[in-house]
Amino acid sequence: MRKFLMIFCSIFFSLSATAQQVPFELKGLRIGMPSAEAKALFPTSMCPPIGGAMVCSVGTVSFGDATSARLSYVLLDNNVIDIYISLNETEFNGVVDALKSKFGMPSREENSIIQNRMGAKFENVTLSWTNGDISLTAERRNTSVDKSKVDMFSKSALVEWNRRRKESSSASANKL
Repeated sequence: MRKFLMIFCSIFFSLSATAQQVPFELKGLRIGMPSAEAKALFPTSMCPPIGGAMVCSVGTVSFGDATSARLSYVLLDNNVIDIYISLNETEFNGVVDALKSKFGMPSREENSIIQNRMGAKFENVTLSWTNGDISLTAERRNTSVDKSKVDMFSKSALVEWNRRRKESSSASANKL
């Protein structure tokens, strides 16, 4: 029995490690991808500079079951550091099912209740997957109760971008 348990655990943990090593990619974009490759995937994207980075808006794309998702990505030092997809809340469950199929079960799930200005309460859920420095989150209700998001980002690169934005804000404040 003990030998069987050791073999089962060995197989289970090796399969778990393999599942977590699936490269994170959304719509062909990867964290760390050079800007030239990202722009080649989406040549019509507009990329204005914001706080020391370039925030590229692709526009409307299909994403899993979502037919009118909005895709954007952030470039810092000529590499993709964040991929952000906004979609209708009604399409969230289908997108989450596709994410689970592609990346496995999330490493974290948080359920909460949110309230709008009129006092109505809504169920919210945030799912998270991690792969080293890369985090992928899906949130049912984001900027409003009817908008969901999927966000993939490099945790360390976002820290650096936030540091640069603060420096930029401080420099701008000194010019007031």
